[in-house]
Amino acid sequence: MNTGVVFLLVLLAVACTGRGSETSLPATRSAFAVADSLRTFGAAEPALALYRTLRDSLAGVEDSAGVWKATLWSGYCLMRLGRRDSAAAMLDEAMALALASRTPDQEGWSHAILSNFLDTQGRFDSALSHATRARELARQAKDPDLPGEADNVLGRIYRNIGKYRAALAIQEGALARARGRPDSRRIAQALNEVCVSYRGLGRHLEAESTCAEALGLFRQIADTDGMARTSLNLGNVYYELDELDSATALYSRALRGYERNQNVRGMALAHGNLGNLYRYAKNFPLARRHIERQGEIARPAGLAYSQVLSSLNLGVLEFDLGNLEAAGRVLEVTRRLADSLGYGVQRVSSMIHLSRTATKLKDYGAASRWAELAVRGADSIEMPDLQIDARNARGEAREGLKQASAIDDFLQGIELLESWRGRLALGELGAGAASTYHDAYEGAVREYINRGDPAAAFAVSERAHARLLRTLMEERLAGPGPDSARGRLILQLQAAYAEWQDADDSGRPRLDREMSQLAAALEALDAREARTDPTARARSGQPTPIDQLRALLLRRSGAGLVAFFWGDRDVYGWWIDGTHVRAARLGPSDSLGTLIEFLYRRLHDPRSGSAWQPATHQAYERLIAPLVPDSVREVFVIPDGLLAYLPLEVLGPRSQSLPLGATHRFAYGPSASVLAALASATGDQRWERTVLAVGNPLLDERTGDTTTAYRGGGARLAPLPFAAAEARGIADLFSDSGADLLLGRQATVKRWLELNPTRYRYLHFAAHAQVSDRRPASTRLILAGSSLELPAIRRLDLRAELVTLSACETGLGRPIRGEGIIGLPYAFLAAGARATLVTLWRVADRSAADFMQEFYQEVHAGRAPSEALLNVRRRWISAGGDAAHPSHWAPFILVGAVADR
Repeated sequence: MNTGVVFLLVLLAVACTGRGSETSLPATRSAFAVADSLRTFGAAEPALALYRTLRDSLAGVEDSAGVWKATLWSGYCLMRLGRRDSAAAMLDEAMALALASRTPDQEGWSHAILSNFLDTQGRFDSALSHATRARELARQAKDPDLPGEADNVLGRIYRNIGKYRAALAIQEGALARARGRPDSRRIAQALNEVCVSYRGLGRHLEAESTCAEALGLFRQIADTDGMARTSLNLGNVYYELDELDSATALYSRALRGYERNQNVRGMALAHGNLGNLYRYAKNFPLARRHIERQGEIARPAGLAYSQVLSSLNLGVLEFDLGNLEAAGRVLEVTRRLADSLGYGVQRVSSMIHLSRTATKLKDYGAASRWAELAVRGADSIEMPDLQIDARNARGEAREGLKQASAIDDFLQGIELLESWRGRLALGELGAGAASTYHDAYEGAVREYINRGDPAAAFAVSERAHARLLRTLMEERLAGPGPDSARGRLILQLQAAYAEWQDADDSGRPRLDREMSQLAAALEALDAREARTDPTARARSGQPTPIDQLRALLLRRSGAGLVAFFWGDRDVYGWWIDGTHVRAARLGPSDSLGTLIEFLYRRLHDPRSGSAWQPATHQAYERLIAPLVPDSVREVFVIPDGLLAYLPLEVLGPRSQSLPLGATHRFAYGPSASVLAALASATGDQRWERTVLAVGNPLLDERTGDTTTAYRGGGARLAPLPFAAAEARGIADLFSDSGADLLLGRQATVKRWLELNPTRYRYLHFAAHAQVSDRRPASTRLILAGSSLELPAIRRLDLRAELVTLSACETGLGRPIRGEGIIGLPYAFLAAGARATLVTLWRVADRSAADFMQEFYQEVHAGRAPSEALLNVRRRWISAGGDAAHPSHWAPFILVGAVADR
């Protein structure tokens, strides 16, 4: 609210407010209306002055209801301004007045606001008691706003103690009631609360849309405090989606709004969020500035939660900076503070980091003691993320002590993460983007390799890869359909888990049995699906045994599989062939990441000349030479992390003039289990037609425009003048065996679906793709006036031997350590395709068309896709000139496995 407007309102209200018997009822109502408006829009300081004036004036005329109201909201404003002791005294006085009045409205509001205050002080038991009582009284009260307020307060407390599903159920009810009344502010407040609970449950896309709606409503009514609060919550959503620029802008906007309104609690939270974000982004000076500022605001205001968060974040910052002694001191202060205030989550988090600090200092005894306490604390709270982190810390401590039980901790963390309870508690994606709980997998891989058991280490790596497939190749980004058997089971599990969270010790054994039965039913469903769906085995998380991999995938002489695991500390690799399983630590993640990023920039820039070659030799020596024998001619690749951006075809030893792409067949996959299943699946070999080719769709059917703007950005997609000729040439090649062609205006999703893509052996798209590396569900192939998005692709029923995506960067997506890349190729595999041919960087339109024409000529001649790629690559490399630069031939990679003809 504008400062000048605030000043005029205060003057008006004070002028209307007299003393003693001269106070009139209309004037009092007018003054209360102004004070309420100031409070509602976040102007706590002038609102407080006016409430105090009203309180003093009404005391003289024995208006007990008015005195109660002025006292209650004076206490609320004091709370918002961070004046803890004064707020507590004022709210206690308001409660005494309400109890004396014996009216449900006054008692209900007093309990609700006092509960809110106690919640900010970390006194959750007392806060919960008052919130529950407020909700009971709201049923008897006449004030229509009280039920919504009581629900919002109770929901926030449930959220703060980790009961997100119980909170969401309450808040969704409050939202439904709010929508029944023409009050935009109440609707916006309810939406804001629902948004926070969605985020806590990992439902980020729903959280984003809900927050955006709330923000729009707050803007309409110029509620600056509501805008600040919603901006902060929406920033949290973007932070967990790893969209740091958007999160930073929203946090900064929230901070400015809170500062204008002198909302001390909001200012502290905004500084804390900015500090945590900058720490994650490794901008440590800015992180320290905001974290320390949070503490400076929180301490004098008595904001317990912000004090604990500031102390914890400062300790973690010192740890990240390598200031281990300082980290230990700050974290010990945090532990004592959290313990005294009853913040169990922060207490356990501080002990986890104390253990990790001691491990870094090689004080493994202390690390083990702290970790043991952290495990006990996490188990008592029963929050899977804390339980996983605590076990990882204990595993690292035991690893330092050379105890064999270290592997047990890492495996327990994996079991917790992969269990249905863990997956439900951590949200649909298993974890937020900023915290993938990857340490458990890396710890187990590291321990097994140190023990000389490469097969067991490989099995753990496969489980990590399967975690992506299980969560992203199902229909869960589009929501589990209640009409499907799988959807019904998932919904029943969610309901049982929500009930389990709220149950006492006597009720949980029954719910444990119920969840076990539901999980067993899902596993049985997975087993049935595995008989027909090549990717179902990997989605279940159970790796294919190595002897089966050999029988299914590595049957040919000279064939082998190279797999990678990209950890926080190191990168690990395996080589598996008909007789050997070999594993190696390939080097620190940081240094290998620098090498790969440098090489990627050189590879896709045709102006780099021969500057790419020394880096490819160096990468070969670090990634391939320790693993792959010289006799190999066919390589199946399971990439990971940044390696998903690197085509291994460009690598080669210094002793040879040609890269591996000119001498070896390559195929990539999301996991070895998926590749083995794809290679063994016979599929339906009785295709009705051979190829369905799409070329150069008109992106705007109304104008005939072949360009369009990216959604949410200003960049435009360039025309593809050679794409139509590319698609037409491919259709002509197969015209004798059945080919269909969609060009320009005809290339719509509707028309493509009407042709029934299930009938075709090859599906070809010479069109634009928009790959969202932050929001996988919005990744799409852009056709005429429409698009084919990732969730819709996964729901297709395909039998294609090969899907070719001749568009820019169709193989890319968001790299997640241990989980590969989320993108178009895996979606088509999930839909039933045997393999996809995709690109890893932008390719010139003419160059792509020429490459594809030669590739399909090889396929038409009867060669398998991997052999066809090898032949075309060899010709382009041998031809010299511009075509020999990897920017032209290296981006095309085969994802999946197709048996030889």
